[in-house]
Formats: sequence, C-alpha cells, structure tokens
Amino acid sequence: LDVGVNREVKDAWIEWSTGPVTVDGMLPLLPLEEQLLGTAACEGENFVRRYFGPDLPHGLALQGIDPDMVDDSYNVVGARIDPEIRLGIEMDSRGRRLAYHVLDQPYVPGSRGGGRIRIAAEEMRHVYRARRVNQTRGMSWLGRAVAALKTLDRYVENELVASATGAAKMGFLQWK
Repeated sequence: LDVGVNREVKDAWIEWSTGPVTVDGMLPLLPLEEQLLGTAACEGENFVRRYFGPDLPHGLALQGIDPDMVDDSYNVVGARIDPEIRLGIEMDSRGRRLAYHVLDQPYVPGSRGGGRIRIAAEEMRHVYRARRVNQTRGMSWLGRAVAALKTLDRYVENELVASATGAAKMGFLQWK
C-alpha cells in the first residue's frame, strides 16, 4: 500500500465531504445523505444529479432532485417505439436508462406549468428498491404499513361501535 497516496485520498475525501458538496453550496455530504434517505423512505426513491467542472470545488457537486419533479405523466410507449419513456424515464429496448425528464419548475396549483428538461442518465443516479421485475419507479416504504394501519383503524372503529351498541342494549321485565 502507498501510505502517502492513501493519506492524500483520505484527506481529500474528508475535505470534500465536510464542505458543501451540493451544487448550491448549502450542504455537506452527511446532511445531503440524510435528506436523500428521508426522501427514499417517503417517496420510495431519490434522484441525485452529478455536476462536474473546473469551477466546482474538487470538480464535483451534487444536486438532490425531488422525485415529484421527474415527470411521471410523461409517457411515450408502444410496440415499435425505441427508446420509450415511462413515468418520465427514457430507456432503450433492453431497459437501460438513457435519460430522465425533469420538470423545469415545481408544480404550483393553478399555474400553467413550464416545460421539462432532459438529463442524460450519466449525470443522474436513481436510487430505489425494485420489488417487481421491470419496475421503473420506486414505491414508498410506508405503502404497506399504511394499508395495515388503515385496516387497524377500521377495526378499532368497529370495536368502538360494537361496544357502544352492546352498552345501549336494554331489556324490560314485566310481571303479570
């Protein structure tokens, strides 16, 4: 092992990861990772765009992209269409990601909305846990729990109704 080179690599990593790593200069690596983990838990996926350039500290910066910004309403599919676009993700006939179609401004109710930009797959990291073959987008980690909690909520409500109904029963005795 080259101890000197390893030390330089380690020092450069510490310097980069503890300084701002986001393209807007706001977050070090650990807070960005915490945001991305929270997004994955709620949304089931996260997207990170990588920027390279001599104008950036260490030549690299990252940008988290809200999954809602990847235009899931943009679909171009068909038997003879290659590449196709599913849920805002452009892919070839083998399923390899080619690009991501991202809204150029957040959706605001009542707004006309803007357009979308195409980001090459080489610039983007899409992280999600696929639960099915050929799954294109992630599913919230909370989805399964929400269904069970909804069932539990109905059960508790029915127990309360049954209890109130049972308490409201009356009987009358009449002597002749």
